[in-house]
Amino acid sequence: MQYVFFLGSHPALSVAEVLNVLRRDGISYRIFFAHERYMVIDVAGVLPIDFLRRLGGSERIARVVAAQPQAWLAAEIAAAFIPEGIKFIFGLNVWPAYVKALGSKPNAEHKPVESLARKLKAAWREQGYSARYTLPKRANSTLNAAQVIFNRLHEPPNLDLHLLLAGDAYVLAQTLSVQDIQAYEQRDTARPARDARVGMLPPKLAQIMLNLVPTFHHWPPTVYDPFCGTGTVLQEGLLFGWQMIGSDASPKMVRATKHNLAWLARHPLFAERLHAAGADVFQHDARLPLFAAIGAVGDGEAPLHDNVDAIVTEPYLGTPLTRSLSAAKATSAFAGIQQIYLSFFTQARKFLAPGGWVVFLLPAIKVSGQSGYTLFPASFLDRVVSLGYSQKQPAPQGFEDNIYPSTERGTLLYSRPKALVAREITLWEKR
Repeated sequence: MQYVFFLGSHPALSVAEVLNVLRRDGISYRIFFAHERYMVIDVAGVLPIDFLRRLGGSERIARVVAAQPQAWLAAEIAAAFIPEGIKFIFGLNVWPAYVKALGSKPNAEHKPVESLARKLKAAWREQGYSARYTLPKRANSTLNAAQVIFNRLHEPPNLDLHLLLAGDAYVLAQTLSVQDIQAYEQRDTARPARDARVGMLPPKLAQIMLNLVPTFHHWPPTVYDPFCGTGTVLQEGLLFGWQMIGSDASPKMVRATKHNLAWLARHPLFAERLHAAGADVFQHDARLPLFAAIGAVGDGEAPLHDNVDAIVTEPYLGTPLTRSLSAAKATSAFAGIQQIYLSFFTQARKFLAPGGWVVFLLPAIKVSGQSGYTLFPASFLDRVVSLGYSQKQPAPQGFEDNIYPSTERGTLLYSRPKALVAREITLWEKR
């Protein structure tokens, strides 16, 4: 089946996540078309119904209904569907490049889109159906997740339709699933324990990080977060059904994580998805040997030794900034935390499985007078390699025109608008 993945705010991250999950799940695929805002993929078979719920970087998944060499007429669209009810609502998303095919500039008022919606409504009325439609609030835009969910456009008998270009093909697609914005909001801002001073990892980014692990040696995998903070990585892994372990040097953060995970287990939106018994959480300084602390995980449990499939973590990223730094101060800021990271990588080899993976965030700092972010020193990456790791490129490869940009070293950046510190996502394999 052919699917359209509508990408999130960081398209390169979105694509890297989708392709890695397909490979890891053993799902054969072929990329039909790549666009900066969506990707059309041929998939062998049918994707699981909960596939989008596992992705942090894709806003919607749609199935391709049909494609043809010319723009779709209202009668053709109506003929492509057999509505499941006499009365229904449809949304119409006409993507900017496609708008030109309707005789309008992408930034113009979307009268051709409204005209097509009216004609489509009339075509269905002639077939005996009573249809209403909803359109994006602004020209050159699409319906957002809130509009789709509020109008239940992704639920039968309603329809959320997309018209888009994929090369020379005019594609008609129908939304199958949309990100549950309420669930993300609950797992982000509604948790009982939050601490802005230690940074707040967005749940979507935590999902992406977990999904960038290429392979696992066991199932369910065992994943460890040694800088667990308030437990975001742990909560997302638990919702995947994975075995999660977390630690933090701060007793306060350990308590916060336990509080948040207990809240998650009781929450009506998430309790039924927690297939694992829970996460093992304990106090530990990631710079120090783990074995002494790990004995406190459970009654009589043996120390973890070569059986952690992956480490997925956002470490301490340095002192929060209120303004951009000079180049010299940025260098000093990096130097102040580099030894923490090196000590962690040294200790991690002792319990990481052979061929195990590390997804590790590095700070990238906004430097005065520079347009982009200054990355962590390359000499640090060399030091990690010398400790017995191979650096891998999480960025999607093989796309033309740099459509999904990465850093010069193949890593990916995540940042909020106007952020002074971005997160650089690095991927390592234990040799």
